[in-house]
Amino acid sequence: YGNHFTVWINLYKVFNIIKITLYTLLIIICLVLIFGVWLIWQLSQRLTTPLSYLSSATEKKVSLKIKQSNQRMEDRLPEPTSPTEVNELAVSFNQLLDVISEKEVREKQFVSDASHELKTPIAAINGHLKLIKRRGREHPEIIENSFDY
Repeated sequence: YGNHFTVWINLYKVFNIIKITLYTLLIIICLVLIFGVWLIWQLSQRLTTPLSYLSSATEKKVSLKIKQSNQRMEDRLPEPTSPTEVNELAVSFNQLLDVISEKEVREKQFVSDASHELKTPIAAINGHLKLIKRRGREHPEIIENSFDY
């Protein structure tokens, strides 16, 4: 129990190893961070390019449709093959465009038909009014027949 030893160790080599290890870790972390940012940027560009293309095509179609309001929108949006979500979105947009175009055609046909159906009786009424104006005073019986019509 009475023996006591004191050991002196030179820690200069240990501190140098720790310092080199820390510098190495710092350099590796910086490189990984720079490479990671670059990799994330590349990946985001690859994923957003089809969406950007789809968005610009949609904007062109909308502006074209506004400029040429009497034109029917026949063209479809491009359907990128990847990523799958963007392809599904483009397909959905195209299906929506098809439905809208079909409804637009039916609506124009209805307005055309209604216009035609209304022109016929209005033309007949207009003809009777002109007849009353021209001959109503000389032939009062025309007025009664025109009113009945």
